[in-house]
Amino acid sequence: MKHFACTIFLTLALTATAAGQKKYVNPVLFSDYSDPDVECVDGEFWFTSSSFNCVPGLQILHSYNLVDWDIVGAALPASSPYWDDVMAHPDHGNSVWAPSIRYRRSNGRFYIFWGDADRGVFQVNTDNPRGEWTEPVCVLKGKGIIDPCPLFDEDGRVYMVHSWA
Repeated sequence: MKHFACTIFLTLALTATAAGQKKYVNPVLFSDYSDPDVECVDGEFWFTSSSFNCVPGLQILHSYNLVDWDIVGAALPASSPYWDDVMAHPDHGNSVWAPSIRYRRSNGRFYIFWGDADRGVFQVNTDNPRGEWTEPVCVLKGKGIIDPCPLFDEDGRVYMVHSWA
């Protein structure tokens, strides 16, 4: 699923250039943004990626053209209680894996779901990705659950697929 999202991201960046909007030089993002995921809402692109055990977590980036990106915040600030347990048992490279950022039109909120291979799937949400996000909630407990991706159906139901580590 994440490979698919990354492929779409890169394809869209190339398409933007092919349309003559602006030339770019690789890398588009000169940093380590593992497992990227992008959501487009009303012509604006919102991006997040794995942050593992780095604080703040879940950096939020914004773009209008998939080439020029600004860091506009973090969905998991250093003050989040989520980090209490993570930092009590530090394990480099664990915690926030392969998030999915999605927008739910029915309530106007952005959601990020991510897998913590030691604890389960967590979720945060907001009505403004540049602002504050809710505190993380574990929506599915379990060891080894990673790469979650939600689907908000038109009938109000929510589905989620995930992988196992």
